[in-house]
Amino acid sequence: MSKSKRDFTVGRADQPRKKTETCSLRTATWATIAHDQAAKLIAAFEKRHPFIKVSYWRSGSLGVYNKIITEARAGRIGWDVVSISTVDQMVDLTRNRIVTSYQSAERNMFSDDVKDVEGYWTGEYAKPIGLGFNTKQVTRQDAPKSYRDLLDPKWKGRKISVDNEGYQLLSGLIAAWGQEKAIDYLKRLAAQDPSPGEETPSGLS
Repeated sequence: MSKSKRDFTVGRADQPRKKTETCSLRTATWATIAHDQAAKLIAAFEKRHPFIKVSYWRSGSLGVYNKIITEARAGRIGWDVVSISTVDQMVDLTRNRIVTSYQSAERNMFSDDVKDVEGYWTGEYAKPIGLGFNTKQVTRQDAPKSYRDLLDPKWKGRKISVDNEGYQLLSGLIAAWGQEKAIDYLKRLAAQDPSPGEETPSGLS
């Protein structure tokens, strides 16, 4: 939520409110959600809260973040609710006091590992991560069957593609293996001299 005077609380989604003659609100949402998906969420929200009209602006996570920062520096806040997919950007917005805490009732349904204690952000995406390979260059029999298989010497020398912003992989490995084993694995993976990015000659990612 922004720290402007436009902030308001709409309550739980399962508690629709009736429109009154003295209550008519508009809210501006900036997010990274695709328009077709956002349209469904907005339609359901406005159906439950007919006195609130939502305006929606979409960009990539960096685009949303940059627009927020630019407006903040100019002393303007044109949004009420923001959704971005990069944790460090939300941390920066919190550190600079551009967003405010919002303890919604729905937030209690999320596990503690996907939200901060003070209520500044709540994770809303589940992002699955797995291994993929180029079937034109790697046979199914030779393809790695697990993350540990990537440590095989045959994959050394920029034959593995690793996401530049793959912090979700680290988080997942820590949850599955523990921090010490996860960090040790990534250090050994780095010794394989992987290629950063989404594409690589070997087709492994």
